[in-house]
Amino acid sequence: MNSNTLIETFYSKDGRKQSPIYQTDTTFYIEFYHDDVLISAVELKEHNIHYAQSIAENFCNGILKLDPWRANESIKSHLHKSCNQ
Repeated sequence: MNSNTLIETFYSKDGRKQSPIYQTDTTFYIEFYHDDVLISAVELKEHNIHYAQSIAENFCNGILKLDPWRANESIKSHLHKSCNQ
């Protein structure tokens, strides 16, 4: 059974967005909150903490835009583009 450990949390300047990063025994994952509502989460199986931090920070800084009803597609698209650069 994997244990979840909170590594750190990024916040937007206005405090409306936050992205906690968790680590399990095998992966990292990030939750994306806007106005204290969880709008999405992503699991990063083959990436390091620096990559996870970059995604969390990009969300909080408005670089990674997520609409609640399309969040998973947006993240997958962003990750796919980042991996191909």
